[in-house]
Amino acid sequence: MSVRIKMTLDALNKRLDEKNMLVVQNEEGFLGKLQFRFNPPVTDEEIKKLPFNIPVTMKTF
Repeated sequence: MSVRIKMTLDALNKRLDEKNMLVVQNEEGFLGKLQFRFNPPVTDEEIKKLPFNIPVTMKTF
């Protein structure tokens, strides 16, 4: 995973409150809260069950 993507995901994760809510601003400037969560990473076993091959860069991500 690129450093920039990791930094972005880490920053988003830090912005979550205790209820996994994230304050976002839409195009009109309205601020609202959306529920957001990171799913846990898939396991190697789950990847092996896919009917196609996954590039290494995608596995790392």
